[in-house]
Amino acid sequence: MEYLLSEKEYYELTTAPKAVAAAYEKIVNELCTIVADSMPLPDNWINSDLEEGEAPAPWNCVHSMQQEWYCDDCPVQEHCTQSKHWSK
Repeated sequence: MEYLLSEKEYYELTTAPKAVAAAYEKIVNELCTIVADSMPLPDNWINSDLEEGEAPAPWNCVHSMQQEWYCDDCPVQEHCTQSKHWSK
């Protein structure tokens, strides 16, 4: 049995998933920014000169900072779909 879709039905079937995917992508990018802004730097980074009891600095996402920074070692670089800033 075959069913022919109306133009409206076809449009709903092809457009709705794209809108849902775009909404999820936005949520994922917001979560990636939150993780990058709150996750502490690894020990092999700038934290080597921390005094005892001092909290390590957060990573900080390049998309939430005003200064130039890079995504090279970002903990969420595989999940983030925003444009990347790589060092040369």
